[in-house]
Amino acid sequence: MPDESNQEVTEATPDRSPDLPMLSKDAWELVQYRLWDHLRSKMWSTLTVFLTLVTVAGLLGIPAYISSRVDQRIADERTKFDRIRAELESDRLSATTQSDIAAYATLIWLQDLGKFQLSLLNADAGLQGITGMEGGSAYFIRGRLRELGRFEVGPDKFGYSVRLVTEILRLGRLPDSSNISDAMPLTEDEWGYFRAVSKERSVEDLPRVYQLYSHVFALRSATLRNYQSVIDPVLKEPVRRARLYEQYAGSLFPLYQGSLGELYGSSDRPAWLSDGADWSWLSPSAVTAFIEEEKRIAASKDEPTK
Repeated sequence: MPDESNQEVTEATPDRSPDLPMLSKDAWELVQYRLWDHLRSKMWSTLTVFLTLVTVAGLLGIPAYISSRVDQRIADERTKFDRIRAELESDRLSATTQSDIAAYATLIWLQDLGKFQLSLLNADAGLQGITGMEGGSAYFIRGRLRELGRFEVGPDKFGYSVRLVTEILRLGRLPDSSNISDAMPLTEDEWGYFRAVSKERSVEDLPRVYQLYSHVFALRSATLRNYQSVIDPVLKEPVRRARLYEQYAGSLFPLYQGSLGELYGSSDRPAWLSDGADWSWLSPSAVTAFIEEEKRIAASKDEPTK
């Protein structure tokens, strides 16, 4: 007799999977369409969320980043501009100050040059009437004074000139020049002895001449160097040089010509006035007036760098 329990199990277990229902072509296309529509909806939802996040991030982050970069660039350029402006202002103030110093030094130079020349004339007159000196010795000292008047006695000759004149006054004749030291500097004792023998020979103006000479010589040298430091940058820059030439031709020279005209009773310097031997009239052309400075600057450019 067959087992009933086994029979029930056998009947409950299908022999194969249930078959899928047969779909028509239209039905299958409808299923495919619904599946694709569902997938597309999911994709659009995901894409919309992504685009929204990107847009929000862009609206909040990218402009802020760009703004920070632009602000930093503007700040850097402003700092650079401020630095350049400060440098230009410093250069302008430096040039203005140098010009003021040059004007002051020139004024002092002109005043004290007159005092030096007056002392030079007094000393020369005193030497003409000096007594107790061998023939030619006083004239020799006057020759040394003419060297001072031409500013030919530099630092290498100043001490020697003082010692030589001192020995001539002491001896009353020309000494052996080989015994005269050219060492520098002069000592206090040497300067004191120079004063003493000058007073003894009644030419007290001699020490004053040498003293004033050292002052005006140093002031002249300092003024020339200051002038070069002022004029060189101007001549090296075309715009500033053109303005300098314009100011020279339009201001300085007409004033100069006007003053000459007042002296000679004419509007211009008379043509019959000849040039000086060791000086020249102020040139009406700025190019000619600054030709020596231009040559010096050009020569300095050609010098090999060490």
